[in-house]
Amino acid sequence: MSWTPASGNGAVRSFIVFDKSYHPYFAASIPYVVATITLEEGPEIVTNVVDINPLAIRIGMAVRLVVRKRGEYSLPFASANI
Repeated sequence: MSWTPASGNGAVRSFIVFDKSYHPYFAASIPYVVATITLEEGPEIVTNVVDINPLAIRIGMAVRLVVRKRGEYSLPFASANI
């Protein structure tokens, strides 16, 4: 195996909107979206969709992966603001 650069562009394949916090860490983020994103290159990633009203998310909509700090970690998120 080897690392291959990816464009970061993709589309929502599946998603769920959480309107209840099942862990205290997420309480301030309600509602939040967890989605499976299919990248243009083929691999899929499960992440949060950000920068959009959760009610506006649709299967097939275009997103772009962005990296944001969450605490001491840098994590990938799918931004609908492309």
